[in-house]
Amino acid sequence: MKKWVVRAKKADFNEIAERFNISPITARLIRNRDIVGDEAINYYLNASLSDMHDPFLMKGVSEACEVLINAINNGKTIRVVGDYDIDGVCATTILVRALTAAGGKISYRLPHRIRDGYGINNNIINEASDDDIDMIITCDNGIAAFEEIELANRLGMSVIITDHHEIPFEVVGGKNQYKIPNAVCVINPHQEDDNYPYENICGAMVAYKLILALQDKLETCPFAKESYDKTDGLHKVDSELTDMLLDFAAFATIGDIMPLVDENRVAVKYGIESVKHTKNKGLSALIDATGIARNNLKPYHFGFVLGPCVNAVGRLYSADTALELFLTEDEEEATRLAKTLKDVNEERKNLENEKVEEALNLVETGSDGHDYNLDTVLLVYLGECHESLAGLIAGKIKEKYNKPTIVFTDCETGIKGSGRSIDSYDIFSELSKHKDLYQKFGGHPMACGLSMVKSNFEELRRILNEESALTEDDLVAKYYIDIDMPINYVSEELLSEMDMLAPFGQDNPSPLFAQKNLQIISRKKNPKGNLVTLAVKSPPHNDKPERVMYATMFGDADEILSRLEGKNTITMAYVPEYNDYFDRVQLSIKDFI
Repeated sequence: MKKWVVRAKKADFNEIAERFNISPITARLIRNRDIVGDEAINYYLNASLSDMHDPFLMKGVSEACEVLINAINNGKTIRVVGDYDIDGVCATTILVRALTAAGGKISYRLPHRIRDGYGINNNIINEASDDDIDMIITCDNGIAAFEEIELANRLGMSVIITDHHEIPFEVVGGKNQYKIPNAVCVINPHQEDDNYPYENICGAMVAYKLILALQDKLETCPFAKESYDKTDGLHKVDSELTDMLLDFAAFATIGDIMPLVDENRVAVKYGIESVKHTKNKGLSALIDATGIARNNLKPYHFGFVLGPCVNAVGRLYSADTALELFLTEDEEEATRLAKTLKDVNEERKNLENEKVEEALNLVETGSDGHDYNLDTVLLVYLGECHESLAGLIAGKIKEKYNKPTIVFTDCETGIKGSGRSIDSYDIFSELSKHKDLYQKFGGHPMACGLSMVKSNFEELRRILNEESALTEDDLVAKYYIDIDMPINYVSEELLSEMDMLAPFGQDNPSPLFAQKNLQIISRKKNPKGNLVTLAVKSPPHNDKPERVMYATMFGDADEILSRLEGKNTITMAYVPEYNDYFDRVQLSIKDFI
């Protein structure tokens, strides 16, 4: 059971409400999301695409634009090297479409998850050289590719790195010393001397920002304008295309679980509206294939319906299929590829469910001889598991036990691990202390990937748990209640104001309310057995009369009803919502006691 914590952040909610023409409830919700000060509140409520940060503030962007303009104008061949997940595919889509539209001679290469592993490698570099490529531009990878970039340099190819992963470092004298590959340009907002106002953007957003800057350069640079006016070199990057590219920046922001704050939230807010009318035939076909109602698109659909289809094909087969989907202009081809992605995702679900059950049984029983109850950091070895499922399985174990988890599987060079973490444990930083144990390593505070020889597995498990500073409180999952509020105050007006705080997602959660001792009037489960509906009653409160509302909870209906057996009242954490089917305001139960 999760621990309930009521947020108690202070502010003059009535004053904020009056100043921004919102209710005190909404003012409290905004403060609970650490939005403080008139400027920040105004940005949160009213920011438009024009209020997003200037891409030229990001280190390396201006120089990369100049390098790309010269390369395109001189007929140089450029290869985009992305990655096999949703962020890498979307970032590659953005660069390939935009640089091609600008007149570039563009090709692409996505690594195969098993044959190549994450990001750029020597094989990809040598392939590019054999293909007479003049320049490589990475996206969603490259910041840790020191040897690979040096190889490209020796082979006469220049490299531009666009990435968003943490900058590699070595601890020297107790301090982090950061290292950057020797590329022509490196664009990554995490660089120490980078002045970009917000660093937590995904790889596709970095690529999108570069293209916005390139578009500006093509409009203002006399040399560039003269070249594309001759129609034999550069071309303008059409604003309709950049609108489409926002679709993919927003898609990847959600799919890569980036914080939905600052400009990420702005991009997703307007990106979702753009996707509803997307000009991209592939993305449109994928929406149709999954049966999503376009007018009801929400971050949930990107993160849990569309995104997994893109990730699944990269996990089990080749991400090229997803990229081909987003690059095609043939509607029949788009329909065929979209169906392939959907079918592969169904295959992935079946494989994942089987291996999650195996992994949970291993942790519960300790059948491999290890007592997992003693660990605060879980390392699980599933030798015969498809390596692409390791991260998904780690996520499910992490969710169940609220402990950082790394799942390892066999690979050609030893074992490969994928980790998922909790808020109180920076898994990238902790694992960075022991790079001598790995062959390859990368990630960020909430996730990591690594490969190593199998003989180092137990040593890594011992070290991570000995060094772990996690407390019992850290390992208790928490529900953060925004307001202890009777359901009497729930209304269509409140839902309308809550929409001002959307889109909801990582670090900008849906408002969560709670009320004690609601009377249960009725209870029933749906025919599928995965939903329970309650009718609950609240007594009068202040000037609000008695209120009866329907409340629903998804899950194992029999288990939920068993927990409710013998109860006449319920204390619940809930999210107000509008049910289009029944045309009513109701409650979604997130937890109850």
